Amino acid sequence: MGLIKNLRITTLAENLVMTKCLGQWGLSFLLKFIDAEGDRQKVVFDTGIHKKSLFYNIKQLKVDLNDMDCLIISHGMHALYLKTVTLQS
Repeated sequence: MGLIKNLRITTLAENLVMTKCLGQWGLSFLLKFIDAEGDRQKVVFDTGIHKKSLFYNIKQLKVDLNDMDCLIISHGMHALYLKTVTLQS
């Protein structure tokens, strides 16, 4: 396992209402970094539970997920919300 570089974390969903985004129960983060091999990675960590507000926030933040490398679901509770995982509007 190697070290990563240039980690950038963007909050896509959280329970607080951000200036231009909607709040919801749960979290979702976009992680951008350079991996140990020097490759750029784009990872979504969790999705929150409300697809509509997640997509609204993604649009407001001007995030492009078309080149996403992977999606990480942190724990089994999120299995209840797998319909949100299809990250297409």
